[in-house]
Amino acid sequence: MKTIYFIICSLIITSSICAQTDQFLVWNKWCSKKDTLLLFTKSYNEIQIVSNVVDLNNIMLKPMDKTLKLGKPEIKKDTLTVLAMPYANGDKKMRMGILDKKTKKNLGTYAFTGEEVPEPEAQVGKLKGISETTKDSIMRQNSLKVVFPNSYYCYPYKIKSYLFKFKNGDKDDSVSVNGYMVTKEVIKDIFIAKEKSTIKFTNIKASCQDCTERELNDLSIKLR
Repeated sequence: MKTIYFIICSLIITSSICAQTDQFLVWNKWCSKKDTLLLFTKSYNEIQIVSNVVDLNNIMLKPMDKTLKLGKPEIKKDTLTVLAMPYANGDKKMRMGILDKKTKKNLGTYAFTGEEVPEPEAQVGKLKGISETTKDSIMRQNSLKVVFPNSYYCYPYKIKSYLFKFKNGDKDDSVSVNGYMVTKEVIKDIFIAKEKSTIKFTNIKASCQDCTERELNDLSIKLR
């Protein structure tokens, strides 16, 4: 009888814990994998919280470890957003508690992991990590974009300008482009470039809404 009572109590406690943690959907806006509680050091993080059960105006957020700092929450429609500043990578704890404002009862604890963001790189359209491709393949792309290789980080950086260089016979030519588009002039030059020659995207400038402009490494692609 005692064993049955213990099992029933365990199930009730487990159900209560699950109910608390299932009251909220929590994610980092700038992490492309939304089911992963991941924060990026030295980068922008916005924790977002949605609940169909609890009024977000009635909760408060509390960092439970010194490795995590939180800004002032803002609520727009059904989403609470707060800036997060992580100070740990790997397995170090970065826990955030969601508390009831009046009772201070913990409604859920969320443990984030930390990861450093690699240096951003330029990529031509969907041609991920290539150093060689066909003319047709590259002429089907319509823009340059900024990527963070081997990372879920997805803060919206944009290419602001670049210099396209190619070989026209024995002569080196170039096209200066403002913006991120692969322009008609660039497509035309790729078309007339010799096979087995190398085209280059250089002087690549990128920026985001809240950051200063930065120059990315050159992108060289061999045509075949």
